[in-house]
Amino acid sequence: MANIEKREDGWYAEGSGPFTSRDAARDAVKRVNQDEAEATYAENLAATEALDAAEDTEADALVSQVVEEFPEAESFTGGFEQEEQELADGSVARESAKEIRARENYVVMALYGNTEQARAYWTNRCQELGYEVPVMEATV
Repeated sequence: MANIEKREDGWYAEGSGPFTSRDAARDAVKRVNQDEAEATYAENLAATEALDAAEDTEADALVSQVVEEFPEAESFTGGFEQEEQELADGSVARESAKEIRARENYVVMALYGNTEQARAYWTNRCQELGYEVPVMEATV
């Protein structure tokens, strides 16, 4: 909340005033804060639009360099035909966010269950579902 104080000649709000009432001082602070927020938003929007319109020469140069070094890697040049084909013909399945979270929850329980029996149960469930569980190294 704004720093508003009463003086002999009126109400002061964050260095400005005097105002005739406390409410008038609060309203002045709200207007100033709103104006600053709108100005900041306008600056950020202008900067974002400028970046969107600008040509990213550094990224283009990096892509060119990678393409020269790895000419057989079509993904660097923007071609994802193989990946799109794999998704289209079903040879690769894309997991939904829900499926990813479920898999992660199973694996976390297998690794960090609160008892040995719980970890064994969740590890077994992971194996049944085809989830890979990393091997935990014993710490001393």
